[in-house]
Amino acid sequence: MTILLDTNVIIWAAMNPGRLSGRVQQVLSHPTEDRLLSPLSIYEVAQKTAVGKLDLPLPPAAFVVVSAERLGLRFLDVTAGHLREVDHLPWHSRDPFDRILALQALAEGIPLVSPDTIFDRYGVERIW
Repeated sequence: MTILLDTNVIIWAAMNPGRLSGRVQQVLSHPTEDRLLSPLSIYEVAQKTAVGKLDLPLPPAAFVVVSAERLGLRFLDVTAGHLREVDHLPWHSRDPFDRILALQALAEGIPLVSPDTIFDRYGVERIW
């Protein structure tokens, strides 16, 4: 199964795995899962760090890249195809990162690993 990780999942997996649900821990430890991360997570982590919401042991971009490598993640580039339905996406969330992750998951037809129930309102299959 292919899955897409929300930004907070990679942060918790790297720094505080106890915050992850048992199901997520199991999915992340399964070697046959194709685990994806949006490159926007690099930007989101940098933004959270810059405004003081997150303290990291490495610079933000390095933290995400190193964490992704350790977790066996690959980056799913954001494409025009992912954004094709942006005009029709309801405004359940004002967070642009959430909206793009929802669009990526929907366009790819893959579940999103996230504790955030806002994704349910978009019809995204969510694992938590």
